[in-house]
Amino acid sequence: MLCIRFGKMDMGNPLPARDGCKSLAKFYKSNRKWKMTSFQMTPEQRSILSLRERVYRVKKKMSQSGHVISFAFNIPGAEKRPAWLSAIFKTLREELMDYFQNVCGVNIEDEFLYDTSAGCGFCCLVSQVVTALELKKAAINFENNSVIGRILDIDVMDAYHGIISRSDLGYSERLCFLCDRKVSECIGRRHSIEQLILYSEQCCKEYAALKGI
Repeated sequence: MLCIRFGKMDMGNPLPARDGCKSLAKFYKSNRKWKMTSFQMTPEQRSILSLRERVYRVKKKMSQSGHVISFAFNIPGAEKRPAWLSAIFKTLREELMDYFQNVCGVNIEDEFLYDTSAGCGFCCLVSQVVTALELKKAAINFENNSVIGRILDIDVMDAYHGIISRSDLGYSERLCFLCDRKVSECIGRRHSIEQLILYSEQCCKEYAALKGI
């Protein structure tokens, strides 16, 4: 696993297991293919879950010092780090940081970047010049208005609220990529993985063309 270190956070040193990973509970319940023991999982599935747990622990530790912003790609299928994702990852990270600095006036105090075969993304600790709810509102606006926003998960977390949800701000849950039904109504039921992967790839290509990558 490739580890890239920024500031104080290092992916190569996992945080204590006692921190738990309560934020994954909804994921396990909503996605039937993950309702299996570790012995039934493929190596790829175990790697994905391990990465998500470690990233959550890093975010939780960061949140003890302030607000945390993180993003990851919501890529369907077993391949979480397709080749076509490489070209846009760095550009998108820089755009997101500029966006939050310009819209919310925050400064980055610490940052953690990960790029592995199980997925890529980053999380950062930011100055507390606005509330976590205001940061989440800005995150939702980016997701709703960017050409690539539908395949991004931008989370905001702090020590008091945990991970801020869309419902905390009165927003409905996110909609399906393809049919605008609620994700909970569509996941694993209405569309093939191939259709969802094709949509994700098209979003990335459109974003790359827009940015001249």
